[in-house]
Amino acid sequence: MAEPIAGRTIDARRIILRDDAGRIRGEWSADTGKTSLALMGTDERPRISIEVEESEHSNYKETFLGQVQFLGEGGKPTMHLQGFNDCARLSLLDENGKIRASLSMTHLKDQDLPHSYCRGPMDGE
Repeated sequence: MAEPIAGRTIDARRIILRDDAGRIRGEWSADTGKTSLALMGTDERPRISIEVEESEHSNYKETFLGQVQFLGEGGKPTMHLQGFNDCARLSLLDENGKIRASLSMTHLKDQDLPHSYCRGPMDGE
């Protein structure tokens, strides 16, 4: 086995990880405002993706910080955990990507808001 090289730096916007058969099994990329990591199955389709992005959605006051998604057939999300500056949301999605169940938690100080209140964008918004 080769000796590890200490003190080396890889400088790239995109890194592709391949298995022994040459199939893509992971991708780490970064562009302006967004960093993502995707882990693929043996069919080269994403199974888990992690995205870090700081952006404000035009219809909401919360800043979207990022999400972790679990992906099913065809790369469609089946579950995601989203983070916003004042709340977090865990959602379960059907085969069409429609949210069927959602649990959210907020850090807002307004006592008149229900505990499940989270104003961040839902899928498709």
